[in-house]
Amino acid sequence: MGVFDSKREELIAPAPEGQTLGTLSADAVKRLMDEDAGPPPWQTREGLSDGDARNFVTVPGDWVLRWLNPRLIDLMGWRDWKPVMASDPRIKVHVKSCVDVGNNVRRGGHEGDVLAYMPKHWYDARVRQQRELNDMATQASVDKQATLKEEFARGRFGRGVRIEDARHPTHTIADLKGISD
Repeated sequence: MGVFDSKREELIAPAPEGQTLGTLSADAVKRLMDEDAGPPPWQTREGLSDGDARNFVTVPGDWVLRWLNPRLIDLMGWRDWKPVMASDPRIKVHVKSCVDVGNNVRRGGHEGDVLAYMPKHWYDARVRQQRELNDMATQASVDKQATLKEEFARGRFGRGVRIEDARHPTHTIADLKGISD
């Protein structure tokens, strides 16, 4: 008898008999129905996308929510994000299976993404800070290109070496000089 024969026998064997584990009274069913007013938690709420964390939890309105990959958390840290803990009295978790053993809200199982929050005013300050850093890096790149263009004009790279045109890539869309009708 081979492995396939034993598997075939398992598949054609009769199913076990069902058991009644208990009954619910009509009052208990009514109480359960009253607690779960509204749509099921797995249905998206009006105006929210499928991946929006507000489908899974209710949190204060001034929080910005983000799903963070645990490997990136290990690599880069929380970076001012705070974990959404199910035990926090300000939080109501709609899908109880999203709560892990450590009381974090996760999607995708015990190794899945962790739900984190940041107060909106913190988030706005971080966005402004990132925009300023990006603007400084862009300006440094533009200045470096202008310096390189001047060095070519002065002949630093040799007598016959010239550059006809140099434009920074971030300015090509807004620069309308080279566009003809």
